[in-house]
Amino acid sequence: MQYLNYFSKLTIQQILVFLAVAEHESISKAAEKCHMTHSAVSKNVQNMEYILGVSLFIRHRQRLKLTPAGKMLRTELQSTMQGLEQVFMRASATQKVEMYPLVIGIPSGISVTGYLQETLEYCSEMIAGFDYIIEGYYYSELPQKLMGDTIDVAISFGLDRNSYESGGMLCEELFTCPLVAYMREDDPLTALPKLTFRDLHASDFIFPYSSVGSTYSELLISTCREHGFTPRIGRLINTISYASINIRQRGQILVGDPFTAVFGEGIIAKELSDEETSILIARKKTDVNSLADTFIQCAQQYWSNHRRSAVTNKDCSITEQCVDET
Repeated sequence: MQYLNYFSKLTIQQILVFLAVAEHESISKAAEKCHMTHSAVSKNVQNMEYILGVSLFIRHRQRLKLTPAGKMLRTELQSTMQGLEQVFMRASATQKVEMYPLVIGIPSGISVTGYLQETLEYCSEMIAGFDYIIEGYYYSELPQKLMGDTIDVAISFGLDRNSYESGGMLCEELFTCPLVAYMREDDPLTALPKLTFRDLHASDFIFPYSSVGSTYSELLISTCREHGFTPRIGRLINTISYASINIRQRGQILVGDPFTAVFGEGIIAKELSDEETSILIARKKTDVNSLADTFIQCAQQYWSNHRRSAVTNKDCSITEQCVDET
């Protein structure tokens, strides 16, 4: 402990400034990132070097390069600051956690494994006493359920973003992923090395919603038109579980995210090379539910640390919490 006492004048701000300079190799860029003046950043670095008694940077070709001591310190301090962030989040979550479970709404048919399970497991570790309930609804119903306080947060994907932002809700992006087309494995489109949206122009589309008027359906139709065609609607279904039947028996196609649980013998998911979507998490702007805020912050932290461009859905189960097809 004697060394900690000796370095007691070293502040967290100085550490953050040092890490910013080390990242950008520039006082000016670090000052911009830290919202400080150039002279204040330079003074912070000098004070830190004086306290530690070591040189942290050397100037090389108009850039600041770390000394061996600086490199070692950066590695150790990055790990230390990440650990502190988790400690502070846990302390905050322990204070904020409510006595009732968080109600999370998801589109009916989305798997409660894969990316969602990973997020929930991480939040359970980080938030003391965290408990939750998963409820499935039509895509078009999720914003209504959120505004009506039936659910605390909603997790959906990018084509639904307008439904939330136009309805007085806060919407945060967790990560992006490619759109995929679910089709029969003997569909001629599977032979294409790269599948584009335009390649789907002759296909019959499945719309897994109660009506064609949902925001997702409108945006999907708009996307098709941007690619030069109007989609042929082959089937309207109420639950994703019916999609596999129509894909296998009628050769129809369902366009969605990689997490839509459309499985069965003879069905494959093929990425669309020119279109992306994103996984979103939303809550009411006026919501004072501190647990919902903590959950969203925790989910964002998890995915900022585990960013991936695409996720493969494996061993997923379908949630059946929606009415059957009529």
